Amino acid sequence: MLLGKEPQFVRRLGSIWDSVIHITNLDTLRECMMNSILVAFDIEGHVASINEVGMAYLHVSEAKPLRASQDGTLRTFHSQNAIQAYTIMVWEMRSKRRHEAIKYGDHVTVHRDVVCETLDQTLSSVEQRSRQLILVGYDMYTEFDWISRENPTFLSRFKYWVDVQELVEASCGSRPSHFNTMAAMNITDWNPTNSPPSGHRASNDAVRALATLSTLVSLGKFEYQRVVATRLFSSSPRNWDNYPFKARVTTRDKDMLPACIKTPRALSSHFAAYEPVAVLINKRAATKGVRVWWICVPTRDLLEKLAADMNGSVLGGKELNIEKVIASWIADRQGRQHQGIKSAASDRTHLQQNFEMEDFEIDI
Repeated sequence: MLLGKEPQFVRRLGSIWDSVIHITNLDTLRECMMNSILVAFDIEGHVASINEVGMAYLHVSEAKPLRASQDGTLRTFHSQNAIQAYTIMVWEMRSKRRHEAIKYGDHVTVHRDVVCETLDQTLSSVEQRSRQLILVGYDMYTEFDWISRENPTFLSRFKYWVDVQELVEASCGSRPSHFNTMAAMNITDWNPTNSPPSGHRASNDAVRALATLSTLVSLGKFEYQRVVATRLFSSSPRNWDNYPFKARVTTRDKDMLPACIKTPRALSSHFAAYEPVAVLINKRAATKGVRVWWICVPTRDLLEKLAADMNGSVLGGKELNIEKVIASWIADRQGRQHQGIKSAASDRTHLQQNFEMEDFEIDI
């Protein structure tokens, strides 16, 4: 986080900044966090006009040690650690922008001039005399900048602070985004194979910071490898023609496909060996069944392998038929622009004829 010259917020915070101990490695964190309260903090919006503040609290003790999620999901992590989460929304900054849902804890809407007061009251509700507070976040530059401008005394209530991104960098030598770190750690939150929602919720991000920290502590050493996400679609996306190597899966008898696969996630998992970059299964599959699946892979070789391996295979008592669909502009790159348009129209017509089309929807 603290790259280059000293940030202005350090000078603004002055002695308060110096009084809070910066934890820079996992060994120190393990020593300090016992009998403490981890307080993850996140803001959404610009420093001068934030629209949300979020916090999530996790009590750590010998009787209740920090635990990574048992099944890799954020929801399980939240429940098994009895995390308390709070969202403070700013009335003046309400937006019609599409946001993810507030998944955890309570939320309140207040006017801008009482955000700091509400934040302090919320923190007071979980403070305990016998427990020290550790401030936690992921890439905390914006959070510290806001604290230094609006509520410097907030920081003085903590004994330690730790930026999870710094611990990730110390472990693996790179500074991945929070989304990429969670994907590499196999932490399931929003549909982890889709891009995160465009509008985050501050309290959700705070819980994510705690989950990432707990996973890092449990792993000890983290080797970061960027995960190429599979897009999961439940109806035809607008950018369908961006996927040139597609497998159209039906049954030999043109009947309904096996009912054991009802969601895009299950379809992606079944064909994981072929590194799908996108899959498409109509949302009616869960109730009425479907006759077509689509699996998009990154290369021609993988498409050929998928067809060779799976064509004629039996799943759920059904014999599968694999049809390879390759965009024409792949075969003729010299006529790429013209053929790409032709291919797009051809693919779209093919899809409309063989798939029950509905409005665009990504499975999140």
